[in-house]
Amino acid sequence: MIRIRSRDRPTFHLTVGNRNMNTKELAENIDAVLTKLEQTLKDGRHNLKSVYVKTTMGPSIRVI
Repeated sequence: MIRIRSRDRPTFHLTVGNRNMNTKELAENIDAVLTKLEQTLKDGRHNLKSVYVKTTMGPSIRVI
């Protein structure tokens, strides 16, 4: 379970997994977060300008 709060900021950061998880599990977690955001936000996916995934010390990779 995670809690996403952005208050008055348009950006937020959250953890979707750990290094012991395989790529399929991480992808499922990311998909679950995006699905929940789309359901919660007023205009769904149209409110998401961009989504990036990164490891702690690695480069960021654009998903949307």
